[in-house]
Amino acid sequence: MKGMIKRGFRLERLRISGRKDWVIFWLFAGMIAYVAGGMMDYRLDEWLWGMADPWMTNLNVPLGYGRTMIAAGLLVVLGEAVLFFKKKPVKYKLWLLAAGLAVVLGAPALYRLHSSLIVSSLWKAEPESAAVWQDGEALGLKNQESGVLREEEYRTLLELCRSLEQITDPAEAEACMAWYKAEGDFVGADSVWLDFPERYGHHYVLNLRIKDGYIYLWRGYLWKEVQVTFFRDNGIAEWMEGL
Repeated sequence: MKGMIKRGFRLERLRISGRKDWVIFWLFAGMIAYVAGGMMDYRLDEWLWGMADPWMTNLNVPLGYGRTMIAAGLLVVLGEAVLFFKKKPVKYKLWLLAAGLAVVLGAPALYRLHSSLIVSSLWKAEPESAAVWQDGEALGLKNQESGVLREEEYRTLLELCRSLEQITDPAEAEACMAWYKAEGDFVGADSVWLDFPERYGHHYVLNLRIKDGYIYLWRGYLWKEVQVTFFRDNGIAEWMEGL
């Protein structure tokens, strides 16, 4: 029986001896690395999320960068092992290492650029729909089945949203965050919803909140800590009251 098994299955058949075998090997290695990356990318995606554009929310975050970084790292390790066992020159090992580092280190920069391009829809595209909510009631809708937001009102709203200035001063931003943790959240806040068409592989949604004179964008969580971007009031709060 053992003899039959040995004759039917030989280790020699598993050897990679030609270009076709190597192509198959790296195809399977790539698929395994891609799947493994998807199983381990949670913390890396969280870290990347901290680098996203401050106008970006977790509704619009681009995906796949963490998976790509992990998959690239795994393939580099495998490639280095193959080069070692095949006793290839050091220069090939250095080239492979440099290529892997370029992917892993370049991904965060591309992630930031991608998020900024998605956000740029606010200034470069026309919203597919717009809505204004006050006290839980829809005061104005555009391109919806019900409700009316007049063209003049819509244009004014869009210009106000596009001209918002982010609060970047650390002390001022910290004071705004202290207010948010005490009085913020969604309860009692008016809101503006602008939904933009897909560009650069993703839709962009601006869900602006207005309360007690504070203008802010709830972005999501980073390491269980809420992320909020605050803006200076450029007249949008008064416009909401007048609506």
